[in-house]
Amino acid sequence: MTTSTGYELQWERTSMALVTASAPTTLPPAQQPNLTPVKAAFAAALAALLLRWGAVKTAWVAQLAAQVTRAAQDDDVRAFAELGVDPTQGAAVLADAMTAYAPTAAQHVVDEAKAQGVTIPPQVPDSTVMAQQALVTAELLRWPWRSRPATKRSACTVPAVRPMTPRRTCASTSTA
Repeated sequence: MTTSTGYELQWERTSMALVTASAPTTLPPAQQPNLTPVKAAFAAALAALLLRWGAVKTAWVAQLAAQVTRAAQDDDVRAFAELGVDPTQGAAVLADAMTAYAPTAAQHVVDEAKAQGVTIPPQVPDSTVMAQQALVTAELLRWPWRSRPATKRSACTVPAVRPMTPRRTCASTSTA
């Protein structure tokens, strides 16, 4: 028989409470939110964004091509590690899309609350905040084209000598 300390009992109670509180509940069909209009509005907003995103992608490809051409012509191998794109256009397109969709999303929240018997005003985020979020997102989207330190890629084979004690044979390659 094992004995538990007060700390262990408290941890067990706390963890069980967290598990119980986070357990998913299923509402009866009549009480479930109708997400069809939300999904339709989001799909339309996404389609509009993607139509405009082609110009961003084209601009980014042109920026990269110009940098590659210049680096090759200058015989500057190190310049290839510094390739990057300007996120400004992407941030502007994202901010416009977010600003255009925000009132629709806010109204869906109001409508769903009303369906549940609650009255709330629509809350549309500040356009300055959305522009900042769009810039961060554009920065993250351009990341694959930014310089980054070399990483080690490992190609390992693990022959089983006996269960639970594999031996590894690895060949590491450095990539940029």
